[in-house]
Amino acid sequence: MSNGQAVSFPLGWFPVLQAATAAEREHFAISMDRHQLLWPEIDEDINVPALLSFQSEHAARQRDSREQAFPYWPPE
Repeated sequence: MSNGQAVSFPLGWFPVLQAATAAEREHFAISMDRHQLLWPEIDEDINVPALLSFQSEHAARQRDSREQAFPYWPPE
């Protein structure tokens, strides 16, 4: 990220990247507006804002499911 923060995602979320060779995955570009990651050799593009939005929603769903599995103690 531009602020130095690193964000990671499971490779399994991206079947085209998962099927690519390590060399193909390493050859990527960042769009001029910094909103896309591009892998020209394998014709794969990822929209970064959409991916980050999905990550936030996914984390919220995981947090909600943990809270339901482990209710607050002591009960109110």
